[in-house]
Amino acid sequence: MNKLNFKDRFLIFLIILMQTGVAISAGFFALYEFSKGRVPPRTYVENTDIGGLTREEACRELRNRYSDAFRDGSVKIAFDGGTAEIKYADIQACFDCAATVDSVYETKGFENLLSVAARSFGAGKRLVRPIVGVNQEKLKEELRKLSVFIDVEPQNANICFKDGNIEKMPEIEGLRLNVEKAAARLAGSLGEYIRAPFELKPSNNCEIEAVKPQITLKDLEDINGIIAEYSIKLEFPELLDSARTASSAINKLMISGSGAGAGEAERVFSFNKQLAEKKAVKEENDEGYNMVASALYAAALIAGMDSKGMARVPHKTAVDYIEPGLDARVFGDTVDLKFINTLKHKIIIFSEAGEDGITVRIAGKKENPPVTNAIKTDIVQRYIPTVINVENRDLNPGEKIIANPGKEGLKVDVYRISYENGARTKEEYLYTDVYEAVKSVVYTGPDACGEISWGK
Repeated sequence: MNKLNFKDRFLIFLIILMQTGVAISAGFFALYEFSKGRVPPRTYVENTDIGGLTREEACRELRNRYSDAFRDGSVKIAFDGGTAEIKYADIQACFDCAATVDSVYETKGFENLLSVAARSFGAGKRLVRPIVGVNQEKLKEELRKLSVFIDVEPQNANICFKDGNIEKMPEIEGLRLNVEKAAARLAGSLGEYIRAPFELKPSNNCEIEAVKPQITLKDLEDINGIIAEYSIKLEFPELLDSARTASSAINKLMISGSGAGAGEAERVFSFNKQLAEKKAVKEENDEGYNMVASALYAAALIAGMDSKGMARVPHKTAVDYIEPGLDARVFGDTVDLKFINTLKHKIIIFSEAGEDGITVRIAGKKENPPVTNAIKTDIVQRYIPTVINVENRDLNPGEKIIANPGKEGLKVDVYRISYENGARTKEEYLYTDVYEAVKSVVYTGPDACGEISWGK
């Protein structure tokens, strides 16, 4: 036998190679034609094999598999501290079998031919998640109900006055469920959580967000001590309730200073505004509120605030519970105590009212060397009240009874004296107050003669 030369052998090799290619291609195309309209082999929806089924057969299989689950089931929600369930029926969730089956056919033409071949001869499985439709508004509504178990209010850094010292407690961040984010992620992937819980995890980029407190320790770092204090005795027990209400309304209120670039609105204090925010607006004049306002006004002067930035209404007549020139009235929406914190640093008001009296303290930054202030009031003129004699025929002739002793009118100059390291450095005139005299009323018997002196 003659040996084939190289050219003949190469020709035979090409013929065999072409026949093999034709056979393989024919097999691929035959497989592709057979697979048209059928789910590729080894395709699973969860643990349900729908490979090789027609679309109609696959949909029927999946309906049988999931119809009960979505009619009676629920999605589990896991979060730090507990779990909850949302019923599919409450969010109108339904299994979309047609969309689930159609998601298998991702490619067309030659790419799909290769995909079919890989599924037919390969060992791997293709896992397809169920596609689930949901009413997003209903889902948001259910998540809002759930948020009450997740949301945690932040806690501001706290500061208190205890046993003569300032104590500070650090802030604590809160948590809040972002309903929009949670609904969007859950609605888009509900089919993934038929068996496993949907986890909500705290993170800046996830559904449970950190909530920063309004006040942090950094905000309190400039406050290192009490810079002013004023106390008033409470001699009328019937005023205790209103004094406590007013005191509570201003207690622990922080007011910005001028040194941090704060706007004027952040530096303004309004007594009536604080009462309104605490729903403590009074319908009539109550001296318990006025006593707290007076103690705060005196403390603000002692703290060194500019009296020109204060709006204060004194009583028409001098009161007995505080030095003349330091009292303040508050009434309804029209008569208010206002001031601007003209100090460089922020302040915090501490106010307490008890059976012994009312004390208002202002905490702020103590200067070094220490600077303190005192308020001096000088009575520069007294106005003797007019005596009104009223005849009373029930009295004996010559008998006199003082019905109302009246009250002196006063003209008062108010000064602020500053001390540094205990040495007096400055005396500043602030303003002058004038208080009206209250007429004295005396009941006299018929034909009574003689004069009566005020105060006797």
